[in-house]
Amino acid sequence: MNFQKLLLLLTLTYACTLSAQKFDPKNYTSADLRVEHIGVLENIKPKKVFRYVTDHSQLQNWAPGGITVTHLDNTNAKKEGGVGCIRTCSIKGYGEVKEEIVFKDKPKIFAYSMLDNNMFGYSNHLMVIKFDETDEGTRITWNLYFDHKQADQAAAQMERAFSAAMEKIQVAIEANL
Repeated sequence: MNFQKLLLLLTLTYACTLSAQKFDPKNYTSADLRVEHIGVLENIKPKKVFRYVTDHSQLQNWAPGGITVTHLDNTNAKKEGGVGCIRTCSIKGYGEVKEEIVFKDKPKIFAYSMLDNNMFGYSNHLMVIKFDETDEGTRITWNLYFDHKQADQAAAQMERAFSAAMEKIQVAIEANL
């Protein structure tokens, strides 16, 4: 490998490392971390998992509770469905919530914030999903920050939802390999 190619490779590696490290939840919420759920998807690369989880049209296939994205408002987004996009999600039996995509670093981090005045009573909501390659496949870390008058009960419900989501994601991606 010649020197220029090596320098380019090192620069790209450094830039990717910096972008993944520079995400700070405190820039997006004042709430405490309420749930950290970690799971591993076996034999699947982070790029494939990231692409699936961040594809708004796939949310209904893995998110528990009958959630579907019914509208994407890309007015403030540089890319369709990217940072600044407001997605409207319909939740079966509850109604709609709006979420803003606040950070996206392929294939490492995806973060969104449920806007206040939602039917669940969350405020200062931030969901951060991290994708890390392991020897086994992809480790997904779900970090959920929020304020709520019944925070412990809400956190327990979300922990169960993340476990169910991991199973659905594994099955769906394997079916499309």
